[in-house]
Amino acid sequence: MDVTVTVTDPIRSAQGLDPWVNTVTMKFDEGGKPTPERPPHPPTPPRGPDQLGYPNIIEVYKDKWTDSMYNFDKSSGLLVTSGKDGGFDFHVNMDNKYLQNYLLNQKKKKEAEDAVRFAYKWGMALIAFGLLQAGSTGAEDSSEADDDNTLKDRVSQLSRGVASVIVPTVMKLTKIMEEVS
Repeated sequence: MDVTVTVTDPIRSAQGLDPWVNTVTMKFDEGGKPTPERPPHPPTPPRGPDQLGYPNIIEVYKDKWTDSMYNFDKSSGLLVTSGKDGGFDFHVNMDNKYLQNYLLNQKKKKEAEDAVRFAYKWGMALIAFGLLQAGSTGAEDSSEADDDNTLKDRVSQLSRGVASVIVPTVMKLTKIMEEVS
């Protein structure tokens, strides 16, 4: 019996690539028991643009704001760039004024600050990733590079607004989840 597994990776979809597909053949003896012999399989290739993976998140602090790559200010959320493996790099402003204000108003210890920073960083990257996927056209023509750059620029600009609400929203959802559990 052949079994096919298809996985749609948001990065691949955003780039207009086909989903990852793997087909295996299963043999059964009488009574539905699998046969003990296994066909040899090739070694697993290294992870690249055709593989699923975590977003590449780069933390950016105030000392790097003026780099020509970033041009961040206190309200900047993140910058999206094309990664080396064909995916995206998310450069997150970890000294954003909304994050810093939230941290200043917390009466909890370092552990809580680490959790807030984690929620901010991953929340920003995942929302940006979702916006990139929703905004991609999947077109494969010469204007795709221009569209891709415009889309990344728009997502980077929208991140200014997202940065103002992401931490309180995620922390409130975390509190609700704890109460439900």
